[in-house]
Amino acid sequence: MRRMFGVRISAGFTLLEMLIVIAILAIISVLAYAIYLPQVLKSHRNDVQAEMAAIAQQFERCRTRSNAFNECGLADSFDGELSERERYQFEVSEGDREFSIRAVPQSTGNQTRDKCQTLTLNHLGVRDTTADGLNAADCW
Repeated sequence: MRRMFGVRISAGFTLLEMLIVIAILAIISVLAYAIYLPQVLKSHRNDVQAEMAAIAQQFERCRTRSNAFNECGLADSFDGELSERERYQFEVSEGDREFSIRAVPQSTGNQTRDKCQTLTLNHLGVRDTTADGLNAADCW
């Protein structure tokens, strides 16, 4: 009863059909990952920017209390520290009237693939990046 009225009844997929489906799925997966990875890096960058803003707020509180950024020892407590998820390392410097916070991506993770590289925030609220060909607006 394989043939009824001249039509062959199929019992499954051929090997060629399965290979075509697997190839299509592989192509879609590669494209999805290529779109997904930059969004993950951007999310990690946003996390460290929030941490940098919190550190800057602590500097401002210190200046409000003591009229100087360097009176509270914040640079000593944050310099060399890792971000919450350990993707960036902070480099913090302070003076009487200024401070600077740098977030350097760690070489142990994927964050070094981020297009923005090192992020900087200073006492004037100026945000910058060390990436070639990008301005701060592209990264902040």
